[in-house]
Amino acid sequence: MVSRSTSQKNSDNFLSKSKDYPSGFARSLTHLEHLPFDTEVFGFPFFRLDPENGLEIDKDLATIRGLTKGRFGCDAKVMDGENKTVESLVRLGFREVCEQVTLQLCPSERRFDFDESARCPALMEDAEIHGHSENFTDDRLSLDSRIPQETIRKFYANWITNSFSLSGKKVFVLESGLCITLLKEDHLKIDLVSVLEKRKGLGRRLMLHVLEEARVKEIGKVRVTTESHNQAAIKLYEGVGFQKVSSHHCLHFFEPPSMETSPL
Repeated sequence: MVSRSTSQKNSDNFLSKSKDYPSGFARSLTHLEHLPFDTEVFGFPFFRLDPENGLEIDKDLATIRGLTKGRFGCDAKVMDGENKTVESLVRLGFREVCEQVTLQLCPSERRFDFDESARCPALMEDAEIHGHSENFTDDRLSLDSRIPQETIRKFYANWITNSFSLSGKKVFVLESGLCITLLKEDHLKIDLVSVLEKRKGLGRRLMLHVLEEARVKEIGKVRVTTESHNQAAIKLYEGVGFQKVSSHHCLHFFEPPSMETSPL
């Protein structure tokens, strides 16, 4: 597996060594942010558009097209209610794949339950990582029919592996349940949740354990984002006290629109 720092190096090498990628070209973009991790996974340059920075991305797209021979990807998240922004992105070639909802909880408001069976391993076996990487079948990546299953599995396998070495991340394991958190400036983010054995209450136990640790550490807010149609996940989060605070549209852009991935 490739750590995020290694992904950054691989992507930088890919962009700098190829004759098609002048050094530092990504920094010349004004509206699109280059994503090294996604670039490594997809096998071609990948970017993120923040609509709050404006939608005048024609110049950026022209720059990327000239340097990539038209092979790249991009994603964007647009707050619910910003229908005109979604329509503008669709006209540019983006495809809306799903809606996501963000939920929030303030752990100081109540006590939760530590679970003595929960642990924070330094590593996971490849077989365990592989099992969890195959567990994502209804997320925003899986809902985009253009993205191969192999790429989705690689995305989550790398994501899990990288979480053991990245600053601010913590991995919790409870039997076949997995939860990864990311400590940000103003809140704790539930970064990834995967439970292989369903209907055993592992997801709830895992959440309660993570929330109690957050309470003990006096973390003010905990947030989690999931697909709006994933009622099982929403029921889990609301069941332990989370409340919905926002929602947004997820859009993907690929050029060419029918994409195939290849290793860097």
